[in-house]
Amino acid sequence: MKLKYFRNQKWEEDWIEQAEILIQEVYAAKYEKATEVSNTTQDSTMLGNDGFVSFSNLSVTTCPHVSEIQEYLSHAVENVKKPLKWWVDNKYVYPNLHSMALDYLSIPATSTAVERVFSQGCHLLPFTCNSLSSSLIQAFLCFGSWAQCGLVVFYDVVAAVTMKNM
Repeated sequence: MKLKYFRNQKWEEDWIEQAEILIQEVYAAKYEKATEVSNTTQDSTMLGNDGFVSFSNLSVTTCPHVSEIQEYLSHAVENVKKPLKWWVDNKYVYPNLHSMALDYLSIPATSTAVERVFSQGCHLLPFTCNSLSSSLIQAFLCFGSWAQCGLVVFYDVVAAVTMKNM
C-alpha cells in the first residue's frame, strides 16, 4: 500500500514524511548498490579518418540515476493479495528494493508461523538421526516454508542443484 496505508490510517502528514525519510535512509545505507555514473569519451581510433574524427571529442554520459525506491513510490498502488510473492515476481525490476522488502516482510507479525516451522523439525530430525549441522537444518526449514508459500520456483531449484554438481 506504500504511503497510502498511513494516509488511510489518518496519520499526521509530518509523521508520514518522517516515515518516508527513515525508509529512504535505511534503503540508501543498507540496500542501494552504488551505480557508477561515468563520463566517457569515445576512442578516436575506432572512428577512423573518414571525416568523423571530430565526433571523438563528444562525451557520452549516462542518464541521471533514479533510486529504485523513488521509482517504486512514484507508481500507483496495486491491489496485491500476496506481497511476498509480488516481490519475488518483481525482483528483476527492483533488485535492491526486493532484498529490503524480503527482509522486512519476512518478519512475522506473530510467533505462530515460526512455531509451526519449528515443530516441523521433528519430521526433518528424527531422534535417531541428528547429525545435520544447524545451518543445514535452518536451510531445510526455510526452504520448506517458502515452498509451501509458493515462493520456490521448481526450475530454479533444478538449476541450482545442477550447478552444484558441476
